[in-house]
Amino acid sequence: MIELILTLSLFGLLVSLALPTFTRFGEYIEKEMFLKLLASDLEYAKMQAMSYEEEIVVSFDTKLGWVLTKKNDQILRRIKIPYHFQIETNFVQDQIVFRHTGQSLGGTIQLKSGERLIGKILVQVASGLPKVELIPQ
Repeated sequence: MIELILTLSLFGLLVSLALPTFTRFGEYIEKEMFLKLLASDLEYAKMQAMSYEEEIVVSFDTKLGWVLTKKNDQILRRIKIPYHFQIETNFVQDQIVFRHTGQSLGGTIQLKSGERLIGKILVQVASGLPKVELIPQ
C-alpha cells in the first residue's frame, strides 16, 4: 500500500513539473496555426483576384473579431479571431486590397496577446506574398 502511495505521489510530482511546458507548447502551436491560417487566407485572396480578374478585399474587423475576404459585397471567407488575440495592421482602414493582377500594397499584420507582440505577417510590396514571423517568448 505504501509503495502505491509513493508511486502515485512521484507520478503526480512529475506531471506537475511537466504541465507548464505542455501549456506553453499549446500556446505556441495555437499562435503558429492562426498566423498560418491568416497567411493562407491572404494567398487565397490573391489567387481569387487573379482568377476572377477583380479586386478582392481582406478586411480586419477588430471590434467584432473577424477577418473577412470579400469580392464586391460577397463574403468569400470568414475567419474568427481567437478572443485572447488582437490584430493590428498598418493598412489603410485595416484592409488589404488585391488587384486583378494579384498585386497589393505591402504592410504588416501584428498578432498581439494583450500588449505583447507574439507574431506578425509581412505582406511583400507588389507581389502580396505573406511571410509569417513568430516572436520567440
